[in-house]
Amino acid sequence: MPFQTKPLFLAIFPLFSVRKIAWHIPSDAEWTTLTNYVGGVSDAGSKLKATSGWNAHATYGNGSDAHGFSALPGGYGNSVVDFYVVGLNGYWWSSTENDANGAWLRSMNYNYGNVTGGSNGKTYLFSVRCVQD
Repeated sequence: MPFQTKPLFLAIFPLFSVRKIAWHIPSDAEWTTLTNYVGGVSDAGSKLKATSGWNAHATYGNGSDAHGFSALPGGYGNSVVDFYVVGLNGYWWSSTENDANGAWLRSMNYNYGNVTGGSNGKTYLFSVRCVQD
């Protein structure tokens, strides 16, 4: 398996405050490699989500955690540290910037089995998932 992830810590940071220390935040390309490895973006969320912690009343709520990734729906925060959609959606930064103020991310939603990509401003508080160097 090309990804040996260990939840060294699950933290929510603005992207610019994370420092490299023998682990790194995966690039957008590494996220793509992961989702391709587990079967493609259309079903990756179902395989990467934890078996509990997601909205269990939804069709795709909890996942199978088939690869030990144990993705949890941490939601997101803003610059005044208000948090939204905790328990419903998960957002994870990549280390790949799309411009000076934004970076690429991946997200999962309680109501879908896929993993989506997008970009957002670096001031948002999203989760990070570290990969060992």
